[in-house]
Amino acid sequence: KRRPEQVKANCYAQSSLVKRIRKKMTQIMQAEITGATFADFVKKLIAESISKAIEKSTQGIFPLKDTMIRKVKVLK
Repeated sequence: KRRPEQVKANCYAQSSLVKRIRKKMTQIMQAEITGATFADFVKKLIAESISKAIEKSTQGIFPLKDTMIRKVKVLK
């Protein structure tokens, strides 16, 4: 999202911010999967409710827009 004082069209996060965002994303994904069945988790992925939760929780780190989950790995 554009900030009020932003001049350029695009803004890219530094690598330290990207690491913090990824860590927050994995925490949210783990919290969502532990409390539900696999079918419920897939429904949440399709409805993009997890993407919206990620977008809201990472606003303090870096303003994101159009967040989408494109790949999920199943770990044992």
